[in-house]
Amino acid sequence: MSLPHFNDKNLYTMLGLDNGPYSDKDIKIAHRRAASIFHPDRNPDEFEKANQCMKEINDAYTKLSTQELRAAYAITIVKQQNEAASATKPPPPNAASYYEMEIRSLQQNQSIKEAREAANRKVKFDDYDHKIATMERIISEKNEKLGGYIQNRTQWLSIDTKLRGEYEYTKEHLTQENKAKIFEKINESTTATNQWTDFIKKERDGITATITELANIKEARAGFENTEMNNHTKQRAEFETKLAALKAALAQAAQNTHNKADTQNGDTHKNRRPGF
Repeated sequence: MSLPHFNDKNLYTMLGLDNGPYSDKDIKIAHRRAASIFHPDRNPDEFEKANQCMKEINDAYTKLSTQELRAAYAITIVKQQNEAASATKPPPPNAASYYEMEIRSLQQNQSIKEAREAANRKVKFDDYDHKIATMERIISEKNEKLGGYIQNRTQWLSIDTKLRGEYEYTKEHLTQENKAKIFEKINESTTATNQWTDFIKKERDGITATITELANIKEARAGFENTEMNNHTKQRAEFETKLAALKAALAQAAQNTHNKADTQNGDTHKNRRPGF
């Protein structure tokens, strides 16, 4: 993830918000979310940059944490917007410079926006991937447990079958006491076999439910990815359209400046007296 520079220094922007109104709780939640995204521990490849981001995010939270502070900042925003409007109002001779500035501003804002969106997507994808990995681990563990259950049932079923076979083979020669002992063992093996059969059914039902849950999570992840891709494509197209319009305006402004310079040069040439 490429971390942004908060060039505009808008405190709400640093917390991933538009300009109010928000409650104290809204600001606290936004601060936690921004901190989780830009924390240096989550961005080891850009540690210094992430550390700077965190300082600015914490500073923004400090200055927006109460209603009184937000009210004061709202006045500051209005003043800044008024100053920016007057400062960026292009005088006709410098139209090209104005459009160059607008292009840089648009590109910088787009960079910040895309970085935030990428960070948000990463958090969401990490959550989905963690759930998927957990479900797959649970399924693996359940399958291993199921294998043990099946092995135990097989052993008890073998014992039960052997006891019944021995009884059928020797029943005519057995005393009532010995018959009672064999029946007791048969009942024990039959009970154990039935218990392990129940365990196997419950474990298989659990595996089926977990597999269904895993499929739902994977489907949700794919849906989120598709939605994010569509949104990104749409937003990128809007950005490209705005950028193209500004570049066209810049080209026209530059052409107008060039034409005016040619006209002025032509007038100067016409006004020269012969011999000079």
